[in-house]
Amino acid sequence: MSTCLCGLQNRSLNLMLEKERQKVAKLQQSLSQASAGKEAGAGKPAEAKEGNAELEALTKEIAAGKEKVAVMTKKIGQLEAKVFLLEGENRKLVRALVREVGEEMPLAKVVDEGSDWKGRREQIIHLKDTIKQLREAAAAGSSTAASAAGLQAAASNSSLAKHESAHRSVIGKLNKERGAEFERMVGELAAAHREKEQLRLQYAGAASRRKVLEAEVVTLKDKLAVVLGKTQNDDKLIAALRSELAMASSRGQAAAAGSAAGRAAAGGGMPEVLQLRSRCGQLEEQVEQQQKIIRYLQAQQGGPGGERLDQLQDENEELRQQLAALQDDLEEASRQRPGTSGMSSALRQQVLTLQEDNNQLRQQLLQLKGPQVPTSLHLTESQQLVLEEAAKAVLVEPCSELDAIDEAEAVEDGAGLGDDMYLQEQQAGQA
Repeated sequence: MSTCLCGLQNRSLNLMLEKERQKVAKLQQSLSQASAGKEAGAGKPAEAKEGNAELEALTKEIAAGKEKVAVMTKKIGQLEAKVFLLEGENRKLVRALVREVGEEMPLAKVVDEGSDWKGRREQIIHLKDTIKQLREAAAAGSSTAASAAGLQAAASNSSLAKHESAHRSVIGKLNKERGAEFERMVGELAAAHREKEQLRLQYAGAASRRKVLEAEVVTLKDKLAVVLGKTQNDDKLIAALRSELAMASSRGQAAAAGSAAGRAAAGGGMPEVLQLRSRCGQLEEQVEQQQKIIRYLQAQQGGPGGERLDQLQDENEELRQQLAALQDDLEEASRQRPGTSGMSSALRQQVLTLQEDNNQLRQQLLQLKGPQVPTSLHLTESQQLVLEEAAKAVLVEPCSELDAIDEAEAVEDGAGLGDDMYLQEQQAGQA
């Protein structure tokens, strides 16, 4: 209400200010006309005096009008400041009233004096009166009073029911919002639990994989250490063989310089060289037979044993290379004609090593397939018999290799006994 009154006063003051401004404008216009007339009638003294009087009167009126305009302007500024403050208070009161009566109740109905809306104070007073009447009716036992009180209670209950329904709707709305918020939070909590369980499983899997990888790394380190040890041993063996070969070549040159001693040494060394050459030929034939059997087995078996057969074939290829190197050594030894037993012992050691490798390969082939030739090759009877004999010849354990080596040693030791004794020992060794 105070805001409305201030607005009306402000409007009336604005109208008055506008009227005064119009009046001042008219006076200024008449003043300008009077000054123009004064200049035009300078030769008429009577009219000039009257014009001066009118001019002074108009000047005074203009000054008074300006003072009134200043006063009105100042008053309008004060009223505008007051209106601004009242508008702020009005907004605060409206917010408080909305919190008090609820958002569903229109404020126009609350402010309207002719409406049936009742505030809390009126409701409390009405309820107190109803309680008082009910108590009096209960004390007096009057049915008429009870009926009248019942009617009043029904009327009050109808008004209360409206407010209760409004409040209940608000409470229901808030309850729904809180329920939806609670369900959303429960869903987020369940999702967080699921994510936590998934992360825990991932962590456990990563830990187990880490343990497996650590074990594999340890195993690989051990294997690498074994391989490095083997390479060191191979390097040592190669160095020893080279040094022994150098010693044998130097001794061969020294033996060639001496005629008698050289001829005796050559007579004792040639049978050993021939024996080793024959042994190398036998080993080469065995390797070729093993390669044939491996090729048949590879053609027959393409499953899990294929990798093992490839490995055995690689080992046979390495064995063939070693045999080729041994043949080169034998040829060089035959050219140089070494006269001592150092070179022959080294060659015998190499032959023994190759023999052990062949034995291991034969055992692996025997464990993998056995000495029987696969029947799915569709060979003829003669071809199958030849192949079985070759396989048996390869896979049977050799028994006379060490005897041949011992015989070579005996021949070398008995090189100075003469041709007859040499022939007798060779015949005894063959028997």
